[in-house]
Amino acid sequence: LKNGGFDEASLTCLSTADYSAVTPLVIELLDKLSKENATLGISSLRAYGLDERILDKMAEVKNTSLTFAPEAGSQRMRDVINKNVTEEDLMKTAVSVFSRGWTKMKLYFMIGLPTEDDEDVMAIMETAGKARQKATECGVRNPTITVSVSSFVPKPHTPFQWASMITLPEIERKQNMLKDAAEKYRLNFRKHYSKISHLEGIVARGDRRVANIIYSAWSQGARFDGWDETFNYSLWVKCVEESGLNTEIFLGTIPMNGKLAWDHIDVGLTERFLEIEWKKATHNRLSPPCGKVYGMVVHHSNLETLEKTFDIDKKKLVCYHCGVACDLKGMVQERRDFLTGMKAVTNETYVPPAVLKKDIAELREKRNQFVGAKYRIEFSKIGPITFISHLDLQKVMQRIFKRARLDTLHSEGYNLRPLLSFGPALTLGISSLTEYFDVRVPGEWTDFDQILKTLHENSEPGIIFKAITAINSKTPSIQDAAKAFTYFIPVKSQTNLKEIVEALKTKEEILIQSYSKKEEVFIQKDIRPLILGLELGSIELDEKIIDIIDEVSPCRSSGIRITTSVKQGTGVRPSEIIELLTSQGLEVERPIKVAIELNY
Repeated sequence: LKNGGFDEASLTCLSTADYSAVTPLVIELLDKLSKENATLGISSLRAYGLDERILDKMAEVKNTSLTFAPEAGSQRMRDVINKNVTEEDLMKTAVSVFSRGWTKMKLYFMIGLPTEDDEDVMAIMETAGKARQKATECGVRNPTITVSVSSFVPKPHTPFQWASMITLPEIERKQNMLKDAAEKYRLNFRKHYSKISHLEGIVARGDRRVANIIYSAWSQGARFDGWDETFNYSLWVKCVEESGLNTEIFLGTIPMNGKLAWDHIDVGLTERFLEIEWKKATHNRLSPPCGKVYGMVVHHSNLETLEKTFDIDKKKLVCYHCGVACDLKGMVQERRDFLTGMKAVTNETYVPPAVLKKDIAELREKRNQFVGAKYRIEFSKIGPITFISHLDLQKVMQRIFKRARLDTLHSEGYNLRPLLSFGPALTLGISSLTEYFDVRVPGEWTDFDQILKTLHENSEPGIIFKAITAINSKTPSIQDAAKAFTYFIPVKSQTNLKEIVEALKTKEEILIQSYSKKEEVFIQKDIRPLILGLELGSIELDEKIIDIIDEVSPCRSSGIRITTSVKQGTGVRPSEIIELLTSQGLEVERPIKVAIELNY
């Protein structure tokens, strides 16, 4: 974390709550991270497994990931997929979370599970609605419950490998049911793109003939298909049709005595294990989780209770003799070693803290605007790093400061963040020689040159720190102080350039088509009153700087310098400058911001 400058760590595995010694591990991590003003994200949580100690520790610091995966809304469906979790577990978790000050919860579910009917689908929103009600009962005014739903895809080497996948129209019908119910229960609803799920079903149980379809799609330009905005479903349909393959054979029910495309792959399971589990699922019969003592929800959190279970009570781990040669004694010994290593030895009675997260903000010392010292830092953002967003730039700066071991003051409340404040957002892909941000630090900086050197040593390619100025609480914000931007636009063709510039300077009105995000339409806009200066020119910079800018914005040719007025951070956009010049018959490169006029 220190060397990378990051402020968040995450624990990820198939089921975090089932990890041995997860309780002492998370508690120790949270203790260490809180000292670094860093947070811990925990993914793949079930509706159980986070005991009171973990939740209380997580409530003391910002937590960016608190997501649970019930996977099915009704108890019947949870039994079918062998979740071993009840609605009581779900509601208990909701109370535990919301009573500690959280206002948001994400719940993951699936639709299209074997034997599912519409009542099971509606139970998803009913369950989430009950969780929202628990939040209200815990005093949360406007709880945010996000229900994320994906479509079930049968997978090889699982008890559901013989099950059919619901059709594309059926997926869409059930998604629409949930969308309507979300409004009724005041829930946020997110769905997995149905057409991608349909394609996943073909690929999951397809045989080697599907490889030709995948290759054909790739040959015709299919890329990044996991992203909705780049997924071209019609292209995949075309490739399937060209193959002449009936893909429905991979989506329908497969006879249990039929030949499977993956039969030749040995994953270590006995011949009938999956068949037995499939039959139990269709009869709503649970299989307690293997690798645990019967009746246990999570693994032991200390050595004393583990030894009582195995050495005194002589209990054993559940095993179905599935064919995988698990070393049960070795598993128990491994857990002993984990708990010993974490120094989780005795079973101490847990006493909850008197102050929970929702009360902490009220007890913290309130910092006012005069605490510490405040500085305005000038920097350049050039080259490939211009393709990161304004929000991500703030995160990059936070990491640079952390790597440089330069302390900053932090905001108060639940979401601690460094007190960095930036000027108007720079358009994506536009290099800028001059940008600013303000930072508040605990004590005064006495050697600006040394600070700049330290920042340079820990910076990222394309971020160049130029100057530091001391400011105070009366200094206008960068947003308010910015009065003008100057852009340099390299021009590829120099023919009649001087005449075009002179003609533009004499115009009283310059109309362009500008896109209004608010109205979501193009509107006519007169930018002439915003243009303060217009002249021929070029930029003269160090060759190393030119090379970095040149990677994304060729800038070696001469061109035009345009100065535009700015009000509250808005003025003439770079895209509007390009439109103006191309409308005059010029072929231009991306604009480069070369100066900002600050008035304070």
